[in-house]
Amino acid sequence: MGDTRSTTIKIVNSTDLILQLSDPQPLKLGQWAISPPAEIDQGQTSPTFEAIAGFAEAGVDGSVTYTSQAGAFTFYFTNPNTGPNTYNAKGPKNYKVDHTTGAGEVATVTFSIESDPTSR
Repeated sequence: MGDTRSTTIKIVNSTDLILQLSDPQPLKLGQWAISPPAEIDQGQTSPTFEAIAGFAEAGVDGSVTYTSQAGAFTFYFTNPNTGPNTYNAKGPKNYKVDHTTGAGEVATVTFSIESDPTSR
């Protein structure tokens, strides 16, 4: 029986930027059950996408990067078989990147980005 670990991801783009999926890389652990969308329009929320653990894998671990006129936004996620789930994101200055999550084997994370002139 395969591992039931998965991470469902959504990105809320509260900016005036159009986000374009950068050259997608394979996940460190797991595989895409639902691929990330190619584009996230300004002021829009992405469709959900999902990474799942394979049969013999130790969880889900990866990242996805989107480019924009302001620079790149990278969203990181880890849902290991043991230990806590971790999430992180980085983006260009003047943009705030945050996330809200749930814990557990079947996790959901929502990343949000917005303009923030005080952010460095």
